[in-house]
Amino acid sequence: MAKFRLTEELADTIRELRIQNKIPSKDMAVALNRSASFVSKIENGSIKTITEEEFDTILEMIFPGSVSPQDRVDKLVEFQIKRYGLESSEDEAWFYNLDTVYRLIPIPQKLVEEINEIIAETGISIDNLVSRINANEDISEAERNDVDLPYNEWVESKDSDVKLIIRMKISKEEVEAILFGKQQACNFVTMQAIVHYLFKAKMFSCNSQLADEDIIKIHKAWLELLDKHKFYTLSRKERLLSQTRTKNEAKHILNDFDIENQETINNMLRLIKMASDMDVLTTNKSLKRFVDNMEWDFNLMIRIIGFDFASIGDCSFSNKIQMLHDIRDVMIKYRDMPEEEKKKDIYGDF
Repeated sequence: MAKFRLTEELADTIRELRIQNKIPSKDMAVALNRSASFVSKIENGSIKTITEEEFDTILEMIFPGSVSPQDRVDKLVEFQIKRYGLESSEDEAWFYNLDTVYRLIPIPQKLVEEINEIIAETGISIDNLVSRINANEDISEAERNDVDLPYNEWVESKDSDVKLIIRMKISKEEVEAILFGKQQACNFVTMQAIVHYLFKAKMFSCNSQLADEDIIKIHKAWLELLDKHKFYTLSRKERLLSQTRTKNEAKHILNDFDIENQETINNMLRLIKMASDMDVLTTNKSLKRFVDNMEWDFNLMIRIIGFDFASIGDCSFSNKIQMLHDIRDVMIKYRDMPEEEKKKDIYGDF
Protein backbone atom coordinates (compact mmCIF):
# COMPACT_ATOMS: atom_id res chain seq x y z
CA MET A 1 0.00 0.00 0.00
CA ALA A 2 1.50 3.34 -1.10
CA LYS A 3 2.71 5.71 1.60
CA PHE A 4 2.34 9.50 1.81
CA ARG A 5 4.98 11.52 3.66
CA LEU A 6 3.63 13.98 6.20
CA THR A 7 5.53 17.17 6.90
CA GLU A 8 5.25 19.67 9.71
CA GLU A 9 3.45 22.10 7.36
CA LEU A 10 0.91 19.46 6.29
CA ALA A 11 0.33 18.39 9.88
CA ASP A 12 -0.40 22.02 10.82
CA THR A 13 -2.76 22.37 7.85
CA ILE A 14 -4.69 19.21 8.76
CA ARG A 15 -5.16 20.43 12.34
CA GLU A 16 -6.09 23.98 11.25
CA LEU A 17 -8.70 22.87 8.71
CA ARG A 18 -10.13 20.17 11.00
CA ILE A 19 -10.74 22.79 13.69
CA GLN A 20 -11.94 25.37 11.14
CA ASN A 21 -14.54 22.89 9.86
CA LYS A 22 -15.51 21.92 13.45
CA ILE A 23 -14.62 18.26 12.92
CA PRO A 24 -14.03 16.40 16.21
CA SER A 25 -10.80 14.42 16.19
CA LYS A 26 -12.80 11.34 17.22
CA ASP A 27 -14.86 11.63 14.00
CA MET A 28 -11.67 11.69 11.94
CA ALA A 29 -10.41 8.70 13.90
CA VAL A 30 -13.59 6.76 13.10
CA ALA A 31 -13.28 7.64 9.38
CA LEU A 32 -9.68 6.40 9.41
CA ASN A 33 -10.58 3.33 11.48
CA ARG A 34 -7.88 4.45 13.89
CA SER A 35 -7.65 5.68 17.47
CA ALA A 36 -8.03 9.31 18.53
CA SER A 37 -4.37 9.25 19.61
CA PHE A 38 -3.41 8.38 16.01
CA VAL A 39 -5.06 11.60 14.79
CA SER A 40 -3.33 13.54 17.54
CA LYS A 41 0.04 12.11 16.49
CA ILE A 42 -0.64 13.09 12.87
CA GLU A 43 -1.38 16.67 13.88
CA ASN A 44 1.59 17.06 16.21
CA GLY A 45 4.03 15.66 13.66
CA SER A 46 4.83 12.39 15.47
CA ILE A 47 3.65 10.28 12.53
CA LYS A 48 5.74 10.81 9.40
CA THR A 49 3.93 8.59 6.87
CA ILE A 50 0.37 7.43 6.30
CA THR A 51 -1.21 5.48 3.46
CA GLU A 52 -2.49 7.39 0.44
CA GLU A 53 -5.97 6.09 1.27
CA GLU A 54 -5.72 7.56 4.77
CA PHE A 55 -4.41 10.83 3.35
CA ASP A 56 -7.37 11.10 0.95
CA THR A 57 -9.83 10.28 3.75
CA ILE A 58 -8.38 13.16 5.78
CA LEU A 59 -8.60 15.53 2.79
CA GLU A 60 -12.21 14.45 2.16
CA MET A 61 -13.08 15.55 5.70
CA ILE A 62 -11.15 18.85 5.81
CA PHE A 63 -12.34 19.89 2.33
CA PRO A 64 -16.10 19.22 2.52
CA GLY A 65 -17.81 19.52 -0.84
CA SER A 66 -14.76 18.38 -2.82
CA VAL A 67 -15.79 16.08 -5.64
CA SER A 68 -12.79 13.79 -6.18
CA PRO A 69 -9.34 12.89 -4.81
CA GLN A 70 -7.87 15.13 -7.51
CA ASP A 71 -10.09 18.05 -6.50
CA ARG A 72 -8.96 17.63 -2.90
CA VAL A 73 -5.26 17.70 -3.82
CA ASP A 74 -5.90 20.84 -5.91
CA LYS A 75 -7.63 22.51 -2.96
CA LEU A 76 -4.77 21.57 -0.65
CA VAL A 77 -2.15 23.00 -3.03
CA GLU A 78 -4.18 26.20 -3.42
CA PHE A 79 -4.53 26.48 0.37
CA GLN A 80 -0.77 26.05 0.85
CA ILE A 81 -0.01 28.68 -1.81
CA LYS A 82 -2.30 31.18 -0.06
CA ARG A 83 -0.90 30.30 3.35
CA TYR A 84 2.82 30.22 2.62
CA GLY A 85 3.07 32.14 -0.66
CA LEU A 86 4.62 30.99 -3.91
CA GLU A 87 8.18 32.01 -3.10
CA SER A 88 8.43 30.06 0.14
CA SER A 89 6.35 27.09 -1.04
CA GLU A 90 8.19 26.38 -4.29
CA ASP A 91 11.47 25.65 -2.50
CA GLU A 92 9.95 22.93 -0.34
CA ALA A 93 9.90 19.23 -1.26
CA TRP A 94 6.51 18.65 0.42
CA PHE A 95 4.92 21.34 -1.77
CA TYR A 96 6.60 20.11 -4.97
CA ASN A 97 5.32 16.60 -4.27
CA LEU A 98 1.76 17.84 -3.82
CA ASP A 99 1.86 20.03 -6.91
CA THR A 100 3.85 17.86 -9.32
CA VAL A 101 3.61 14.26 -8.12
CA TYR A 102 0.20 13.69 -6.50
CA ARG A 103 -1.79 16.09 -8.67
CA LEU A 104 -2.97 14.82 -12.08
CA ILE A 105 -3.30 17.21 -15.03
CA PRO A 106 -5.46 16.63 -18.15
CA ILE A 107 -3.23 15.99 -21.20
CA PRO A 108 -4.06 18.24 -24.19
CA GLN A 109 -4.14 16.32 -27.48
CA LYS A 110 -2.22 19.11 -29.25
CA LEU A 111 0.63 18.71 -26.74
CA VAL A 112 0.83 14.98 -27.47
CA GLU A 113 0.87 15.68 -31.20
CA GLU A 114 3.73 18.18 -30.88
CA ILE A 115 5.75 15.82 -28.68
CA ASN A 116 5.36 13.07 -31.29
CA GLU A 117 6.49 15.50 -33.99
CA ILE A 118 9.67 16.23 -32.01
CA ILE A 119 10.24 12.50 -31.50
CA ALA A 120 9.97 11.96 -35.26
CA GLU A 121 12.29 14.93 -35.88
CA THR A 122 14.99 13.69 -33.49
CA GLY A 123 14.63 10.03 -34.43
CA ILE A 124 14.80 8.98 -30.77
CA SER A 125 13.01 5.72 -29.95
CA ILE A 126 10.66 5.39 -27.00
CA ASP A 127 12.97 2.72 -25.56
CA ASN A 128 15.89 5.16 -25.70
CA LEU A 129 13.82 8.00 -24.26
CA VAL A 130 12.67 5.85 -21.32
CA SER A 131 16.22 4.61 -20.79
CA ARG A 132 17.56 8.17 -20.55
CA ILE A 133 14.77 9.22 -18.18
CA ASN A 134 15.50 6.29 -15.88
CA ALA A 135 19.26 6.91 -16.09
CA ASN A 136 18.63 10.20 -14.23
CA GLU A 137 21.54 11.85 -15.99
CA ASP A 138 21.03 15.25 -14.37
CA ILE A 139 21.50 14.25 -10.76
CA SER A 140 24.83 13.24 -9.21
CA GLU A 141 26.16 9.71 -9.48
CA ALA A 142 25.98 9.33 -5.70
CA GLU A 143 22.28 10.27 -5.72
CA ARG A 144 21.56 8.04 -8.73
CA ASN A 145 23.00 5.07 -6.84
CA ASP A 146 21.60 5.91 -3.40
CA VAL A 147 19.41 2.92 -2.51
CA ASP A 148 17.66 4.94 0.20
CA LEU A 149 16.56 7.64 -2.26
CA PRO A 150 12.89 7.16 -3.25
CA TYR A 151 11.79 7.16 -6.87
CA ASN A 152 9.38 9.74 -8.32
CA GLU A 153 9.49 11.92 -5.23
CA TRP A 154 11.15 15.28 -4.58
CA VAL A 155 13.71 15.26 -1.78
CA GLU A 156 16.29 17.70 -0.52
CA SER A 157 19.61 17.23 -2.28
CA LYS A 158 22.86 16.54 -0.44
CA ASP A 159 24.56 18.63 -3.10
CA SER A 160 24.96 22.17 -1.74
CA ASP A 161 24.46 23.64 -5.23
CA VAL A 162 21.03 22.03 -5.71
CA LYS A 163 17.99 22.54 -3.46
CA LEU A 164 15.72 19.68 -4.57
CA ILE A 165 16.15 16.59 -6.74
CA ILE A 166 13.91 13.83 -8.02
CA ARG A 167 15.00 10.37 -9.13
CA MET A 168 12.64 9.21 -11.85
CA LYS A 169 11.63 5.67 -12.74
CA ILE A 170 8.88 5.18 -15.29
CA SER A 171 7.95 2.33 -17.61
CA LYS A 172 7.80 2.21 -21.38
CA GLU A 173 4.10 1.36 -21.04
CA GLU A 174 3.44 4.60 -19.12
CA VAL A 175 5.16 6.70 -21.78
CA GLU A 176 3.42 4.88 -24.64
CA ALA A 177 0.02 5.39 -22.97
CA ILE A 178 0.68 9.14 -22.99
CA LEU A 179 2.19 9.36 -26.48
CA PHE A 180 -0.47 7.14 -28.06
CA GLY A 181 -3.32 9.14 -26.51
CA LYS A 182 -4.50 6.28 -24.29
CA GLN A 183 -4.05 8.23 -21.04
CA GLN A 184 -6.12 11.32 -20.37
CA ALA A 185 -4.12 12.73 -17.43
CA CYS A 186 -0.72 12.38 -15.77
CA ASN A 187 1.28 14.12 -13.09
CA PHE A 188 3.61 16.97 -13.97
CA VAL A 189 6.89 15.19 -13.21
CA THR A 190 6.15 12.42 -15.70
CA MET A 191 5.45 14.90 -18.49
CA GLN A 192 8.42 17.02 -17.37
CA ALA A 193 10.74 14.00 -17.61
CA ILE A 194 9.48 13.11 -21.10
CA VAL A 195 9.91 16.61 -22.56
CA HIS A 196 13.14 17.34 -20.66
CA TYR A 197 15.01 14.36 -22.06
CA LEU A 198 13.37 14.78 -25.44
CA PHE A 199 14.70 18.36 -25.74
CA LYS A 200 18.02 17.21 -24.35
CA ALA A 201 18.29 14.68 -27.18
CA LYS A 202 17.15 17.27 -29.72
CA MET A 203 19.45 20.08 -28.61
CA PHE A 204 22.53 18.16 -27.47
CA SER A 205 22.26 14.77 -29.17
CA CYS A 206 23.75 11.95 -27.08
CA ASN A 207 25.68 14.19 -24.69
CA SER A 208 24.49 13.17 -21.22
CA GLN A 209 26.62 15.50 -19.06
CA LEU A 210 25.95 19.19 -19.66
CA ALA A 211 26.96 22.51 -18.17
CA ASP A 212 24.47 24.35 -15.96
CA GLU A 213 23.75 26.95 -18.66
CA ASP A 214 22.84 24.17 -21.12
CA ILE A 215 20.44 22.60 -18.59
CA ILE A 216 18.82 26.04 -18.21
CA LYS A 217 18.34 26.22 -22.01
CA ILE A 218 16.66 22.82 -22.00
CA HIS A 219 14.44 23.83 -19.07
CA LYS A 220 13.38 26.98 -20.90
CA ALA A 221 12.56 25.02 -24.07
CA TRP A 222 10.32 22.41 -22.45
CA LEU A 223 8.67 24.97 -20.14
CA GLU A 224 7.72 27.08 -23.18
CA LEU A 225 6.23 23.96 -24.79
CA LEU A 226 4.14 23.06 -21.73
CA ASP A 227 3.08 26.71 -21.21
CA LYS A 228 2.03 26.88 -24.85
CA HIS A 229 -0.34 23.95 -24.31
CA LYS A 230 -1.36 25.16 -20.81
CA PHE A 231 -0.04 22.08 -19.05
CA TYR A 232 0.71 23.80 -15.75
CA THR A 233 1.44 23.03 -12.16
CA LEU A 234 -0.95 24.99 -9.95
CA SER A 235 1.92 27.15 -8.73
CA ARG A 236 2.92 27.94 -12.32
CA LYS A 237 -0.68 28.82 -13.21
CA GLU A 238 -0.99 31.06 -10.13
CA ARG A 239 2.26 32.82 -11.05
CA LEU A 240 1.10 33.45 -14.63
CA LEU A 241 -2.36 34.60 -13.48
CA SER A 242 -0.75 37.02 -11.02
CA GLN A 243 0.91 38.74 -13.97
CA THR A 244 -2.35 39.36 -15.85
CA ARG A 245 -4.26 42.62 -15.64
CA THR A 246 -7.62 41.84 -17.26
CA LYS A 247 -10.11 38.97 -17.33
CA ASN A 248 -9.33 38.49 -21.01
CA GLU A 249 -5.62 38.07 -20.27
CA ALA A 250 -6.42 35.62 -17.49
CA LYS A 251 -8.65 33.62 -19.84
CA HIS A 252 -5.69 33.09 -22.16
CA ILE A 253 -3.79 31.48 -19.27
CA LEU A 254 -6.54 28.98 -18.47
CA ASN A 255 -6.73 25.76 -20.44
CA ASP A 256 -9.86 24.41 -22.11
CA PHE A 257 -10.64 22.18 -19.11
CA ASP A 258 -10.56 25.18 -16.72
CA ILE A 259 -12.71 27.31 -19.03
CA GLU A 260 -15.25 24.51 -19.57
CA ASN A 261 -15.43 23.96 -15.82
CA GLN A 262 -16.07 27.66 -15.16
CA GLU A 263 -18.75 27.81 -17.87
CA THR A 264 -20.47 24.71 -16.49
CA ILE A 265 -20.50 26.12 -12.95
CA ASN A 266 -21.85 29.45 -14.24
CA ASN A 267 -24.64 27.65 -16.11
CA MET A 268 -25.50 25.66 -12.98
CA LEU A 269 -25.74 28.88 -10.94
CA ARG A 270 -27.91 30.47 -13.64
CA LEU A 271 -30.35 27.55 -13.61
CA ILE A 272 -30.39 27.38 -9.80
CA LYS A 273 -31.22 31.10 -9.70
CA MET A 274 -34.02 30.50 -12.20
CA ALA A 275 -35.44 27.73 -10.00
CA SER A 276 -35.10 29.97 -6.94
CA ASP A 277 -36.97 32.80 -8.65
CA MET A 278 -39.85 30.43 -9.38
CA ASP A 279 -40.01 28.74 -5.95
CA VAL A 280 -37.33 29.79 -3.47
CA LEU A 281 -38.62 27.64 -0.57
CA THR A 282 -38.65 24.35 -2.48
CA THR A 283 -35.32 25.16 -4.16
CA ASN A 284 -33.64 26.00 -0.85
CA LYS A 285 -34.93 22.79 0.71
CA SER A 286 -33.67 20.69 -2.20
CA LEU A 287 -30.29 22.47 -2.33
CA LYS A 288 -29.72 21.99 1.42
CA ARG A 289 -30.50 18.32 1.02
CA PHE A 290 -28.15 18.15 -1.97
CA VAL A 291 -25.34 19.62 0.17
CA ASP A 292 -26.06 17.02 2.86
CA ASN A 293 -25.98 14.30 0.22
CA MET A 294 -22.67 15.59 -1.18
CA GLU A 295 -21.15 15.49 2.29
CA TRP A 296 -22.49 11.96 2.72
CA ASP A 297 -20.93 10.64 -0.52
CA PHE A 298 -19.87 13.15 -3.17
CA ASN A 299 -18.71 10.39 -5.57
CA LEU A 300 -22.16 8.82 -5.70
CA MET A 301 -23.97 12.16 -5.98
CA ILE A 302 -21.76 13.42 -8.83
CA ARG A 303 -22.53 10.26 -10.76
CA ILE A 304 -26.25 10.51 -10.07
CA ILE A 305 -26.47 14.08 -11.36
CA GLY A 306 -24.34 12.93 -14.30
CA PHE A 307 -27.01 10.51 -15.52
CA ASP A 308 -28.30 11.63 -18.91
CA PHE A 309 -31.94 12.26 -17.98
CA ALA A 310 -32.24 14.67 -20.91
CA SER A 311 -31.81 11.74 -23.32
CA ILE A 312 -35.29 10.51 -22.27
CA GLY A 313 -36.77 13.27 -24.41
CA ASP A 314 -40.46 14.18 -24.25
CA CYS A 315 -41.96 12.70 -21.11
CA SER A 316 -45.34 13.37 -19.51
CA PHE A 317 -45.66 14.92 -16.07
CA SER A 318 -47.19 11.70 -14.70
CA ASN A 319 -44.24 9.67 -15.98
CA LYS A 320 -41.78 12.07 -14.33
CA ILE A 321 -43.72 11.73 -11.06
CA GLN A 322 -43.47 7.94 -11.40
CA MET A 323 -39.73 8.29 -12.01
CA LEU A 324 -39.39 10.23 -8.74
CA HIS A 325 -41.32 7.49 -6.93
CA ASP A 326 -39.03 4.84 -8.45
CA ILE A 327 -35.94 6.74 -7.36
CA ARG A 328 -37.40 7.17 -3.86
CA ASP A 329 -38.11 3.42 -3.65
CA VAL A 330 -34.51 2.60 -4.58
CA MET A 331 -33.25 4.98 -1.89
CA ILE A 332 -35.56 3.39 0.71
CA LYS A 333 -34.32 -0.06 -0.31
CA TYR A 334 -30.71 0.87 0.46
CA ARG A 335 -31.61 2.94 3.51
CA ASP A 336 -33.40 -0.02 5.09
CA MET A 337 -30.77 -2.56 4.05
CA PRO A 338 -29.26 -4.49 7.01
CA GLU A 339 -26.20 -2.68 8.34
CA GLU A 340 -23.87 -5.59 7.63
CA GLU A 341 -24.79 -5.43 3.92
CA LYS A 342 -24.12 -1.75 3.55
CA LYS A 343 -20.76 -0.79 2.11
CA LYS A 344 -19.17 2.07 0.18
CA ASP A 345 -17.69 1.05 -3.18
CA ILE A 346 -15.14 2.71 -5.46
CA TYR A 347 -17.14 3.94 -8.40
CA GLY A 348 -16.12 3.44 -12.00
CA ASP A 349 -17.44 5.15 -15.10
CA PHE A 350 -20.98 4.20 -16.16
